[in-house]
Amino acid sequence: MHMARLADPSSGPGEYSLAKLSIAYEKDINYVKQQKIDGLLGNPETDPKVKENLKFYKEKFTRTQKFSMKQLFGYYKMLKTGHVGKIINYPEIMEMHTNPIYVKDWIEYSSFDAEITYFLRETLRMKLLKLK
Repeated sequence: MHMARLADPSSGPGEYSLAKLSIAYEKDINYVKQQKIDGLLGNPETDPKVKENLKFYKEKFTRTQKFSMKQLFGYYKMLKTGHVGKIINYPEIMEMHTNPIYVKDWIEYSSFDAEITYFLRETLRMKLLKLK
C-alpha cells in the first residue's frame, strides 16, 4: 500500500485498501497480468505442463477486483424485534477455516488476496519506475 501512496499521494485516508486499489488500477493490473502470462507462454524454456496450467489460468481466472470480507462473509444480526440489525458481523476466523459452509469461499478469498497483491505490486512497481 506504501507503493500506492508513492504513485499517487493525493488519495485520501481509506483509499489505499487492497479492494479499492484493485478497482482503481484494474486496467493496469489486467495489462501486467497479460504481459506476465504471455511472457511465460512465449518462453521456450517454460515447461509444457506449466504452459498448460497458464492457459487454463488465463482462460478461467480473469477477475481483478478484490471483494472485501464484508461482502463475502458479513451478515446482519437479527434483532429480538425480528428486524435486521445495522452492524455487520463475521464468523470467527477458525470457523471460516474449518466449517464446510465457509471453507471453499475462504480458500478462494485467501488465494485471490495473494494473487491480486502480487499483480498490484507489479503494476505499481512499473508505475514507480516510470517516475524516475
